[in-house]
Amino acid sequence: MQLSSLCQSNNLALFANKPVQQGHQQTFSYRAQNCSGLINNVEKATVTFTIGSGENSQSHSQSIELQLTAAALSAEAAFGQALFFSNELGAQSCASCHDPANGYGQVEQTATPSGGAGLAFSGFRSSPFAAYAKFTPNFVYLTGTDQPGDADLIANGKLGQPRRGQMWDGRASTLAIQAQGPFTGPHEMANTNNQQVLEKLLASSHLNQYRTVFGNVTANSNADQVVQRLANAIAKFEAEDKSFAPLNSKFDAVAAGLASFTTQEANGKALFDDNTRGACLSCHDSSTQADLPQVFTDFSYRIMGIPRNWDLIYNDDNKAVQVFDALGKSQWRNGAQIASSTHQFYDLGFCGPFREDSLLDPTLCGAFRVSPLRNIALKPSYFHNGVYTKLTDVVDFYINRDIEPSRIFVKADGSPDEAFNDIPSEYRIHIPLDRAPFRPGANGPRLNAASNADLVAYLCTLTDGYDVNNPNAYRLPPQCQAVKR
Repeated sequence: MQLSSLCQSNNLALFANKPVQQGHQQTFSYRAQNCSGLINNVEKATVTFTIGSGENSQSHSQSIELQLTAAALSAEAAFGQALFFSNELGAQSCASCHDPANGYGQVEQTATPSGGAGLAFSGFRSSPFAAYAKFTPNFVYLTGTDQPGDADLIANGKLGQPRRGQMWDGRASTLAIQAQGPFTGPHEMANTNNQQVLEKLLASSHLNQYRTVFGNVTANSNADQVVQRLANAIAKFEAEDKSFAPLNSKFDAVAAGLASFTTQEANGKALFDDNTRGACLSCHDSSTQADLPQVFTDFSYRIMGIPRNWDLIYNDDNKAVQVFDALGKSQWRNGAQIASSTHQFYDLGFCGPFREDSLLDPTLCGAFRVSPLRNIALKPSYFHNGVYTKLTDVVDFYINRDIEPSRIFVKADGSPDEAFNDIPSEYRIHIPLDRAPFRPGANGPRLNAASNADLVAYLCTLTDGYDVNNPNAYRLPPQCQAVKR
């Protein structure tokens, strides 16, 4: 399928190169900038698509209208918008991993996104949504819990109890700090250092806009300060542009009294809230946070004991040395530093290897930030390592991790592996056992296949794009359609 428009032909608009493919449905993100002369602010576009293949294929064209609204952005945020979609300053753009057509999330149907020079490297972790990230408070250490749930479940290290912050391990305390990291990440934008980013800026189409917002910049400017300003602009865009937080899911419509859950969705919500059944609410709740919408996380860090994802190249012991050397990051191959290591590499979350200020603090090894759940059904992979591709499998993990560990934890060949196979044995003492959401029910698993589907149906109502005037047009991902009954 291809799309074209008047604004695009005048180089005033951009369709994303990668559509979001979900079943037979494709979604493109579209950005128009400074496109004038439109009647009633409506842009006319043409969709060209082919049905069938070979001799039986048929080409079709259809005209559509795109209602364009002027973004009320500050000059700095408008500059951040241009940077967010640009690949002039690195091997890829922010939108490469955070596409607005998919809730500002990952488009690639892989465990982790591609990046680096020539997009030749796999990412280490699945991409969190950039949407709603502005509602995550700055990172802090707490002396005690201020959220509902068992305190024993929440990671608590030498420096205190970590809370909030951006990224899976919270190493970016703010949106602006998070935006700096990818510029020099070898598996992301792949610049050698900030000086190289400065050099690319000076040769880019963004130079004049930078000077308008921040003043003059030359080859002798402080490169660290320049990159900090670029990141600040991107953070401003994420904070100001309403598309990052539309708050228009079916859940929001129901909360506003404008819609009702189906029987299945209502049952799923009851399971979600029930600490003896779904047991989700103790971690996925932000309703006690003042001045924040419900984004379904308490911003804590927890050690869940997620299974090892053997599809990640960094987890392949036969290739790890070569791939880490190619990245120029042999120090990230941390197996040799761990006494009980049986693999070349472990992603230990809060205690390393990417977060270096708490490296190998044993009480934090394997701790990752509790993920927000808005648009969760749009993700192509789940948990930090993308080990699962369906929400039903995620729910199954929580229900059966301690009941059927031989099925949950497997080796690369699919045979049973030791439990908690992605955390070295010396750190497993800190994995919560016999507690919600892992405690078995009195008579076995807390949920069966039908109640698992109901819980997922409720999670699907957290998907943005619900129109109370046209509920049948609600875009539900294929996995949501699959559980409907």
